[in-house]
Order: sequence, then C-alpha cells, then structure tokens
Amino acid sequence: ITDDISVARKEIDRVKKFINNFLKFANMAGTQVDSFNLKEIIESSLVRFSTYLYKGIDIKLAVPENITVLVDRFQMEEVFQVFIENGIDAMHGKGIIEIAAKPTGNNIVKISIKDTGDGISEEEITSIFQPYMTTKKDGTGMGLAIAKKIIEEHGGKISVRSTVDIGTV
Repeated sequence: ITDDISVARKEIDRVKKFINNFLKFANMAGTQVDSFNLKEIIESSLVRFSTYLYKGIDIKLAVPENITVLVDRFQMEEVFQVFIENGIDAMHGKGIIEIAAKPTGNNIVKISIKDTGDGISEEEITSIFQPYMTTKKDGTGMGLAIAKKIIEEHGGKISVRSTVDIGTV
C-alpha cells in the first residue's frame, strides 16, 4: 500500500506539473536545463506505468548507460510519458514498446519509441501534433502538442512513421 500511495503522490505532482507545462505551452515560457543521464530519465518516466508492465505490456530499453543530455528533466519525463501512454492505449493493454537511443555526433541523440499498436492513418498523422486533436474518447488532445513543443524547445525534431494495424515509431 505504501508503494501505491507513493505512485499516487507522484501522479498528483505529475498532474500539477502537466498543468504548468500547458501554461508554458500557452505562454511560450522557456525551459530550465541541466545535465542528466538519459536512461535514468526514461526509467523514471516508466514508474507511472508499472501496473501495466508484465500484464500484457512489455517495454524494451536499448539505451546506453553513458548518454548524458542537457534538458529540463521534468519536461523530458513528460515527453516520454506522453508517447508511452499513447502506445499503451494504441495496443489496448497488450504489446511491446521499444525505446532506443544512440548518439549521432555533434551532441545529438536520436531517440526512437516504437509500439505494436493500432497505428495511425496517413490522414491523422498530419494533425496529431495540433492542440486539441484526439481520437480518444476521454483524450484532451494536448499530450502530443505539448510533447512536440517541449522537444522543439530543447532544439530537437520529431517525426512519425506509422502503419495501420502494425504500429507507430
């Protein structure tokens, strides 16, 4: 029960911070960067999904231990959580999410998040990063818009490849 309370508290903090990120999105506020271990950020972002792991969802990490990134840690955790949550939703509780990272030179890291979910149609891909665009019954349509903005504020780029009934990268 202590673990459940701890997860609940972390979720409350995450929601508070998510609201702050929404405000940042609306107000174009800047980020606060520092040096962090990428694998630790990813592993930390997985904590809220612990109830899904080993119950139909398998998450495979191919992230070297030695990658350090200059990022706003909370914002990057939020980015990973958005993509992982979308993947879990697209897989309807059963499938594989693969997260890989590799340095590509010039202090650039390529990160790939792949799921074995429903995939996204070509028509939907063009609008998935627009605010309020959602295909989920209870979705807000802000997760991917905020994730994209965070990535761009960190000097990154995002691209999507998807095949209906096979999955999304």
